[in-house]
This record gives sequence, C-alpha cells and structure tokens, in this order.
Amino acid sequence: MTARLDHWLPGAQWRTHHDRSVAAPEPEAARALKEVTFSEMTVMRPLMTLRTLPSRLLGHSDRKLIAGDADAIQGMKRMGFIVLDDVPGGELIMGFVGQPWKPSLPKAVVPGLSPEEFMAFDRPGYVKGVFGLWAEPGGAGARLHTETRVYATDPRAARRFKPYWLVIEPFSSLMRRDLLGAVGRRAERTAREGRHSR
Repeated sequence: MTARLDHWLPGAQWRTHHDRSVAAPEPEAARALKEVTFSEMTVMRPLMTLRTLPSRLLGHSDRKLIAGDADAIQGMKRMGFIVLDDVPGGELIMGFVGQPWKPSLPKAVVPGLSPEEFMAFDRPGYVKGVFGLWAEPGGAGARLHTETRVYATDPRAARRFKPYWLVIEPFSSLMRRDLLGAVGRRAERTAREGRHSR
C-alpha cells in the first residue's frame, strides 16, 4: 500500500501512521473500511463540529460534513477529498489540495480535481495531502492501517502549514484512531454474526 501512496505523493514533509489489530478476517475488515459511518465513531462528529465552527460563524453551511449516515468515502468527499485509488478488497487512497489553515473549510480546499489534476498540481501557496486506509492479514485476524502525508508546494505554504499542523495533528490522530476503532468494531461484529448464522 505504501507503494501506492508513494505513487500519488512521493515526497512529504509531514506524515502520520496509525494501525490496530482486529479479530476479524481480512476481507471483512477491508469491507468495513468503506462501510463504516460517521455515526459509529465517537469523536469524529464533535471534532468536525469544532473544525467547522468558523465556517458557520461566517455564514457558510457545513452541516452536511458531519452527517452521521456518511460512509468513509462519502464523508471524506464531503470534506473536499477526492478518490485517487479505490482498490477492490478494501484499499482506499484519497487526496486533497488546498490551504487548510483558512478558517472556512469549503474555501480551504480546491474542489473538483481529477486524480490526474491532483498529480500534476504544483501551484505555489498550497499543500497536497493523501490519506490511505487499508487492511492486511495480521495474527489470527487482520491489521488495519491509516497513513496521512502532506506536501507543501513551496516554502511559503510550508511556513503557513507548519503551525497549523502542530495544532491540528493531535486531533487528526485522534480522529484516525477513532476511525480505526469504528472499523474494527464493525468488522468484528460482522464476523461474529457470520459465525452465528452458520
């Protein structure tokens, strides 16, 4: 999976990686990656409510961003991410281009980019990010992974993004762990139900 991340963003000044074991077979863990919803997460919605507060104070409606029925792909797309890779079996890579330090979330991302446009984007003053989510065999079950990488297109963007990252990274990591926890619970529940139905 890291090879696909390298393909989309070979260089990155900032990156985080989180993983966790799941007591479920890899196929069920991989399916849960895409089917998990925001309503199954503990901290995602409160943190997104906090992140979108400046937008709402400025009169922009971000209500759809925190809708509980959104699955992993829908939810990320609502936040401005684009699908770069959606591999059968669970691997998912999404990307964004923008200026996330801006208070209004809708104005902080460049909308409507194709994967090819994402790859070619090099306009000064922006950052490019990728978010990978995948499952692989691990012990008696599976291991879930998420990795985030961010690249600044020029030194000015790097200077703008660095303090933002220092503030937001602990909360971003909390959201990633929350996501993996929700995926794990869904996969384990599905595995139990499958055993009981036999």
